[in-house]
Amino acid sequence: MDDEASQLAALEHIMSDASAEPIKLSYGLLRSITDNFSNEIGRGGFGVVYQGVLRNGDVAVKKLLNVHALPDKQFLEEITCLKKAQHMNIVRFLGYCSETQGVLCEYNGKSVLGEEQQKLLCFEYVPNGNIKHYLQQDRSQGDDWPLRYHMIRGICQGLHFLHRERINHLDLKPENVMLDAQMEPKITDFGLSRCLDQGQSIITQNILGTRRYIAPETIDKGEISFKSDIYALGIIIIELLTGIYKIDLDNLDEYLDNIDCQRARKCAEIALNCKDPDKHNRPTIDEVTHDLNDLEKKFPWSSTEQLAPTAFPGTELVDFYPLELRFPFMPNQEMRCEISLTNKHTDAGVWFMIIPEVRNKYDGRLIGFMSPMYTIAIPLFRKSEEDPPLDYEKFKVLMFITGSDVDAVNQQLSTLCFDEGASI
Repeated sequence: MDDEASQLAALEHIMSDASAEPIKLSYGLLRSITDNFSNEIGRGGFGVVYQGVLRNGDVAVKKLLNVHALPDKQFLEEITCLKKAQHMNIVRFLGYCSETQGVLCEYNGKSVLGEEQQKLLCFEYVPNGNIKHYLQQDRSQGDDWPLRYHMIRGICQGLHFLHRERINHLDLKPENVMLDAQMEPKITDFGLSRCLDQGQSIITQNILGTRRYIAPETIDKGEISFKSDIYALGIIIIELLTGIYKIDLDNLDEYLDNIDCQRARKCAEIALNCKDPDKHNRPTIDEVTHDLNDLEKKFPWSSTEQLAPTAFPGTELVDFYPLELRFPFMPNQEMRCEISLTNKHTDAGVWFMIIPEVRNKYDGRLIGFMSPMYTIAIPLFRKSEEDPPLDYEKFKVLMFITGSDVDAVNQQLSTLCFDEGASI
């Protein structure tokens, strides 16, 4: 019990510290926090996902169904990919379990003690389902386009990070993109992922995944590369663009011809290039994100197109997550929360400064630098107090692009505010 208690404390620490590394967890602990695997929240071809409860939040525990079909080497490859995949648009990996349990079973009419292998993965809990569920809801196809564009942007940012880290997802589809409380998309399920060098392609005889999102060269020749993910991305963008899950890809013209929004038309062009049957004609994810950056400069939202309610208003320099900081209150103990900043520029670094409204209450990395297209998790610390705070407090974030002269810095400087909920 002491070991389980210490593991629980360690897992809760990881939940509150975005920079903490995933850890090995015991089967007993995962069984305990999921109430003996009683709260099923998802199911796929490789496993069942259960909701787990901690004192400072919920987690998702994926229990693999057929562990004998997943060799230890492949399980290790998945864990390796998950440990490297730390980005605001990727579901956060918290820990793993690989244990052999003794079980009592019947054999030839006698009770014998056998062994049952267990393999499980633990992630942050993402409450708003996945993009498949979102698209299957009954809604007007046009009314929520800004939000769907926000999802397209987030998926591209997550995939850009994966490919930069040489991770080929290989199972990108709407079911594997979750939506958090702010409707921010988060890529998940790295069971088929491979770590490849840039430009590398390999041939496999074991073609897995959902056929609709599998690239033609993979189906025909077993060839996989980073362009395999780009093909799947193109299909997902089309589905988000039209608002229709599993839209007939052979009859897209009637939908795309009716698009009267310039930003959506450009997204359609990007998507069609991504799903080109010839992988050599598909763009890289660098080119896709560059096109999206240009798109946002050329086609700003018109007066009739409001930004997605979850999109942070005010700047094109940096993405923020979360928009509301929550410091779990513990009497007379230092409280900790994380903010994730993503530099959206492809060719310029950004300096930032975080300024609390009440400066003497907070410590942490309040000033720093981000390289182009880079995401960092910044821990902020609130000093210990006897009583929980009564009101929200504001922060300001100041930013400017590197290499600018004083006048350019003054032009680029943006001031943003976001609320801090001091207790949960």
